[in-house]
Amino acid sequence: GLMLVGNLGSEYRFSYGVMGDDVNLGSRLEGLNKQYGSEIIIGQNTADLVGQAFVLRELDQVRVVGKQKPTRIYELLADAANGTPIEQGKAIEAYAAALAAYRDQRWEEAMKLFAECARNWPEDRVAGTMIGRCEEYAAQPPPQDWDGVYEATKK
Repeated sequence: GLMLVGNLGSEYRFSYGVMGDDVNLGSRLEGLNKQYGSEIIIGQNTADLVGQAFVLRELDQVRVVGKQKPTRIYELLADAANGTPIEQGKAIEAYAAALAAYRDQRWEEAMKLFAECARNWPEDRVAGTMIGRCEEYAAQPPPQDWDGVYEATKK
């Protein structure tokens, strides 16, 4: 996105920095890695730009602190030329199905599919995060008009 990069300030005091709405979003997405247990999260704009060059997994749709408009987030998994192991590919498919069930508020089905994802790819911490979220929503359902967007309340 658009941003200002360079020496910012006045002739008396300046520092090298970067400013812009997308810089802020990037910072928020980087912070989401801790919550999801992922390594590299990118937003929709970046996912569109990288196209087929990388293997991506859609993780969720989130509304980050300070933004009203939600964004789809993706985990960058591998260079497309190298691909992923078969087990990881199965886990990615299971995750996509689980995410669809999650968005439809079919919590039990989503948990089973996220668990299948974790079985196929034991190193995947994201599936465990989503199972925990499904458990919370099953116990305390979101409002009737829930749009499937996760409200990220931490920076």
